[in-house]
Amino acid sequence: MNTPKTFNKVVRSTYHNFFMMALSVLFILLSLTYTHAATNKNINGIVREAPGVGWPNGIWFIEDRRIMVTEETKFKGDKSKAGFGAKITAKGNVVDGVFTAHEIEIVNDEILFATQ
Repeated sequence: MNTPKTFNKVVRSTYHNFFMMALSVLFILLSLTYTHAATNKNINGIVREAPGVGWPNGIWFIEDRRIMVTEETKFKGDKSKAGFGAKITAKGNVVDGVFTAHEIEIVNDEILFATQ
């Protein structure tokens, strides 16, 4: 006679464990989605390094930040002045920890450092 009650307890316990596991997986997936979401950002600074091969596409260093410049990146101002020492504002998104610029504006057309 105790067999059906024991069976019901086991089934309820199994359903409860399955539900909690599914809920845990859902929360983990939601947290991963949140951390990978893009955030809009502006970075102001002086170009410390720009790519040589494939310029302007590639990794740029603005102050101490790494910025990815792609074919879709638009330049405001004279693009040829956006080299080493130029003061710029990069607008873009951070996705998975990488800042990708969708627009670069040359703030000052003067070169702040003498090129050697």
